[in-house]
Amino acid sequence: MLEYRALNKKAINCMRMTALIGTVVLIIISIVFVILLRDVIWLMIVLGVLLTLNVISVIVVPIIRYKRYKYRITDDEIDVIEGFLWVKRDIVPIERLHKIEIAQGPIDRMYKLAKVQVTTAGGDVTIRFLERDVADSIADTLKARINNIVRKENVEDADDKGKVQMPS
Repeated sequence: MLEYRALNKKAINCMRMTALIGTVVLIIISIVFVILLRDVIWLMIVLGVLLTLNVISVIVVPIIRYKRYKYRITDDEIDVIEGFLWVKRDIVPIERLHKIEIAQGPIDRMYKLAKVQVTTAGGDVTIRFLERDVADSIADTLKARINNIVRKENVEDADDKGKVQMPS
């Protein structure tokens, strides 16, 4: 059985940058509220607590997510485990794949990372924070496996159609 693969260390910085952008947006909104509602002490306290929690999440959450995130691709399935407070596991049979997509957002590109998004009849699964060449390799491997499955099914269908049933 194949072992789970961990992410490249660049994933932590990518996660941090994403969280940091959220923190900056929260700070801007907080400044606007403080300017508009100067005399509301409770609002300032709530915003201070939220900002503190958000800054902690920029530092701590990416490390925990990085340690928990792992994926495995076998001959039969894609298996991804990820999460912070709620850990989820997505398992998708390769024979049910309909679409394979490699995607990169602006932060992913900054860290030369990509994600492989796989669509099935039952839903989607995404392998995130991959180096671009690893993402390309995974997509190529999955495409080859799907093509082999389709070829095998076509041969089996042709064999079944070629059989003539004799009357008894």
